[in-house]
Amino acid sequence: MAAGEKESNMRKINRSLRGALTTVVAAVTMAVLALTLMPTAALAEPTQVAGTGKVAISGLTGTETIELYKVADTLADDETNALSYEWKDAFKDIDGLPTLPSTTALTQAQANQIATKVTSAMKVNATPAIANGTATVSDLPAGLYYVKVTDGNDSTRVFQNIVVPVNPKDSNGNFVYDEEDDFGTTEQEIKVQSTSLTKTVKDGNVADSAYGETINTLSTGDTASFKLDVAVPFYNTDVLSKTGATNAVTFSIVDTLDTTYIKTPTNVAVSADGVTLAKDTDYRMATTDGTLTVTFTPTGLTKLNSSEPSANTKAVTITYDATVVATAGTTGLVDINNAVLTFSKSSADPTKTNTTSDKVQAQFYSLTVQKYGSDTGDSLLAGAEFALSGQNLSPSATSTDTNGTYTFPVALGSGDAFTLSETTAPTGYLKVADQTVTVEDGNATVTITDQKDNASILPSTGGAGTIGLTVAGVAIMAGAAAFVIRSRKQND
Repeated sequence: MAAGEKESNMRKINRSLRGALTTVVAAVTMAVLALTLMPTAALAEPTQVAGTGKVAISGLTGTETIELYKVADTLADDETNALSYEWKDAFKDIDGLPTLPSTTALTQAQANQIATKVTSAMKVNATPAIANGTATVSDLPAGLYYVKVTDGNDSTRVFQNIVVPVNPKDSNGNFVYDEEDDFGTTEQEIKVQSTSLTKTVKDGNVADSAYGETINTLSTGDTASFKLDVAVPFYNTDVLSKTGATNAVTFSIVDTLDTTYIKTPTNVAVSADGVTLAKDTDYRMATTDGTLTVTFTPTGLTKLNSSEPSANTKAVTITYDATVVATAGTTGLVDINNAVLTFSKSSADPTKTNTTSDKVQAQFYSLTVQKYGSDTGDSLLAGAEFALSGQNLSPSATSTDTNGTYTFPVALGSGDAFTLSETTAPTGYLKVADQTVTVEDGNATVTITDQKDNASILPSTGGAGTIGLTVAGVAIMAGAAAFVIRSRKQND
């Protein structure tokens, strides 16, 4: 084949290839354009999981009320069955909500955030009965539920926030979540912390005395030292940040003193376990002759919060002194003061409050003097005056009453020693020497007998003095008569 002919054939082949390539490109372009212009089907959105489950709340006493609020739906991807949570519509536009996890459990902090945002519209219309300490709610669609526990009868428990999941389960094994699936039961024990108030007293005049619930060693003028031990529960930080009378958390102690026996709280100190509390910032304090009030502020309660509500409550101690002013002994133990703690019952709802209280008791003794004369036999002798001193008493003096019995207008404590002085004796009697009197677990009676003061006795008609004078007069007269008779005989 000649060279010219070969070149001509190559040009024909190239033209054919270019034509075929152009046709292919045009076809591809048309196909892409057609696909571009065609309406596309939207990607499938995750949908609410079908099927239902149960929630069993345990740890109940039987007096609680259980309410459930659905805060999020559980969604499933139609292709992969991958699960996710989505806030309920009422929650979607609320600020301050935590980021929803995929399907893992929420932390306590997240539960606390959710609890403050719950509305009545989210409430599940079911108030379950409690049997054997457990309340079970059935037929719950998959999702997240806030569990609200209240109890108007329980005086010490503060309920913590709970959010429980109702998790999907392919119970029928068809690889999808459908209405035939039973998700089983989510079991959850309630979270509570018990607050408490314990009141004790000791003798403030004795360095090594111990605190106790009762005391019998206090005398008028003594110092009674009191201690209040308080367990402070966790309160939701989001709730503590709220202000206003209807929003603020209540945690306040009012200690009322019976001013018949004690009065005037002084030397008040408030301390906490591992936390430094500042007066007026972390707590407010007010005193009168008969009351001590300590109210914790949101700032103070925030300091006292445990790192997690599952941890122990914080221990707070309040101490103070008061003066004993009792003016008589008592028949048995008497209440000398009563402390009342008012606290918010819920970590989420501060409007629900309750109280718990404690008191201490004291026994006071009396001292009675029975006065006799050395010549009065069993008859009491009136007219003396006595003084009682020692311990923290100011001298107390008064006359005995008309029957010779006197009880001092003071209260005395067991083991205390006093000096009893007779400051004035009845007329014609000598005062007795001072005596030391010690009260021992009971009212004391002291018998005092005064001796006659013979040097002070004056003659009286028909008395010994008159007889003596009569005898002397008769003797003188007899002597004179004898002298006269002898004289006459001598003269005769």
